[in-house]
Amino acid sequence: MNPIGVVETKHMIEDIPAVLLKPEGEGPFPTLIFYHGWTSDKENQRFRGRIFASYGWQVLIPDAPYHGERGQLDYEGEGVAEEYFFKVIFQEIKEFPKLLKFLEEETKMKKNTLCLSGHSMGAILSGGVLAKYPDKITNVVAYNGAWDWEKLRQDWDATLPEEEQQELERLNPLANLDSLVKKRFLLANGEDDSSVNPMLQKDFYEKMKEKVGVKEYQTFLTFEDTAHVTTTQMMEEGVLFLEKWK
Repeated sequence: MNPIGVVETKHMIEDIPAVLLKPEGEGPFPTLIFYHGWTSDKENQRFRGRIFASYGWQVLIPDAPYHGERGQLDYEGEGVAEEYFFKVIFQEIKEFPKLLKFLEEETKMKKNTLCLSGHSMGAILSGGVLAKYPDKITNVVAYNGAWDWEKLRQDWDATLPEEEQQELERLNPLANLDSLVKKRFLLANGEDDSSVNPMLQKDFYEKMKEKVGVKEYQTFLTFEDTAHVTTTQMMEEGVLFLEKWK
């Protein structure tokens, strides 16, 4: 079931299953990649994607490795998240050019308007994609994420193999503030989130403010009485934020 005026199609972008939601019409459309969270998949994010699409955005939602059509894990099993969480993120950063190529060549994408959004793992990932490809991304809305990956790893008491630890430190958004300094973003976290501590994102924002400064279009918000979920109020703030640069 789609809202009136939203068209949905499924695609295989090389080896990445994805769903594309777009407004009716010829375009070109401002475009948003929405990344899902740990244990989720593209199908579970279609409703959120439809909300953005109903406001005029073309929305691409890919399956992450080991999620959806790309396989399953015992996500709550002992040591599974520690072994795979950042591995998935690193792989998705490498896959971003495939998504971009598809959008540029196969869709009615408006030039110079590519945004990112996501929840939880997807929000954490969005900071890494932005830091790695700042010239390709215009805006980011990150829900319940953390952009200091090293502090997140410590908060979760996770230990990574040496090679993955080095990759984490290299791709950590906090270690790439020069790439973020002029980028527009909204960081939105629930105050009662017990999965991703909202103080981690607050600390990231304060460190960025101290080291390179933050602009009026770089915002951190917390939402009272909100756990590890994306509420209607949070979605509204995201839509309003993106509408400014549509």
